[in-house]
This record gives sequence, C-alpha cells and structure tokens, in this order.
Amino acid sequence: MRNEYFILIKDNKLADVLSLIPDLPYSSKTRVLEELLKSYPAEQVNKALYAYKAHYIDSNRVQIFKLKNTLKYFCGDQEIDPELT
Repeated sequence: MRNEYFILIKDNKLADVLSLIPDLPYSSKTRVLEELLKSYPAEQVNKALYAYKAHYIDSNRVQIFKLKNTLKYFCGDQEIDPELT
C-alpha cells in the first residue's frame, strides 16, 4: 500500500504531508487522498495538505479521526461527513 500512496502522490504532484503522521496507515492515507481527488482538483487538494500541515501537524494537533473532514474543509467544502462526527 505504501507504493500505491507514493505513486498517487507522484502522479498528482501532491505534497507528501501525510507521511508526517506515522500513526496513520498508508492504506488510510491513500484512501483519503483518493476520495479528495474524486471531488477536488489536485491543486486544491495540495493547498489543503499544506494548510493541514501548517495548522495541525506543525503545532502537534493532529486528530486522525478528523483528518478527512479537516482536509475537505481546507478544500473549501463545508459539508461534514456524518461518519466521522
């Protein structure tokens, strides 16, 4: 799964921000990115990844269960996935 994650990152020219979260398996990282890329262009997902890094990873405030919704928020979508609330 790790290889799939890095291929996805490379093919879409995304920042490798999620590798900075060691507690999150690569299968989950890949799934989150794939879901975001279905709804948003790669440039918007990339901006969301950088925003997530600045607001959560750099300040050591990562909450894995809110990752997908937070990235969706940074992509500009205010809709919250009821699965994760």
